[in-house]
Amino acid sequence: MANIFIINSAFAGEKAFGGSIGTEVWYSAWECENQWDKVGVNLDYNIEPAFIYGYSTSFNFVKDKKLITGVALDMLTSAMEYETNENAFAGNSHDQGAYRKIRANICQNIGENGYFHIAIMHGKFEGEVRVENGGSALGVPDGTSWDLETEWFKADVMFMGGSKEGMAGIGFRYISYSKPETTSIFVATGSEEGLMVSGDLISGEVVETKFDGYYLVLGIWDNSFIGLPTDSWLFYDFKAFLGVAKIKNELIDKSDGFGGGIEGALGIKYSYRISKNSWITAKLGYRALYNKMSVSDKITEDENGNEVFRISETIDLWHGPFFGINLYF
Repeated sequence: MANIFIINSAFAGEKAFGGSIGTEVWYSAWECENQWDKVGVNLDYNIEPAFIYGYSTSFNFVKDKKLITGVALDMLTSAMEYETNENAFAGNSHDQGAYRKIRANICQNIGENGYFHIAIMHGKFEGEVRVENGGSALGVPDGTSWDLETEWFKADVMFMGGSKEGMAGIGFRYISYSKPETTSIFVATGSEEGLMVSGDLISGEVVETKFDGYYLVLGIWDNSFIGLPTDSWLFYDFKAFLGVAKIKNELIDKSDGFGGGIEGALGIKYSYRISKNSWITAKLGYRALYNKMSVSDKITEDENGNEVFRISETIDLWHGPFFGINLYF
């Protein structure tokens, strides 16, 4: 059954296109970490669980009896081989040969079975952010609340491939949402390369803040991720991502910082053969997505020459059950 994974290689001369389409529904809770705990503020994020809807496609097609993903990977690794041999292995034919073998292995095991994967997910969350105690540090009375209503969006563009044991991939991720969040002014008691590592709070506010993350993502998946059948009833996937966070509100015109996180899912699946080369796979599982974004901007110095920073940060966890269907053809 697992040998169906190399179907596009085996039928490269016959099939013009291969891949899958999928959809899913994720019922997700949203938990936020309160970054003000250290100064005695209890900021409660009361966000209602919501449905997040996902759509995906994984595809490859043949041109001149070659898979396009294989051609793209071959071009990339050829350029890498040239640059590496010219700079790292210049004059050493033995090392050049070793690198060429590694490149050939990559192209054979990933390029020939590779897919472009595009996925988007979106949902709408509602709730409120409320100061339970310690509101004086934010300049507001205890009990003050702000409404939360946001469109949550995530998009992935990946190159992925593998074998019957599983898949691996690399690509790009974009995450976007907004919520009432704290923006704080600190005088630094310790800083490093323009970033505050420790400081004393001067003031803070809760304001509606827009968060956008642009990430490089690496992942591993069970083959059922694109609808392929496997010998197990279980499925899994895991991704890690790191990149640039862009944060904007009425206090921060627009600032770039750091962001990243992890995502994982585990569950059960069932595959049904529709035709010789077509399968439909249903999955029921549980997913968790952790994301952190932060900015730390030096804005001035105090009368003692200490650096003063404006900081905003979000630490979020989305988790819950999901159901998905993939059609492989």
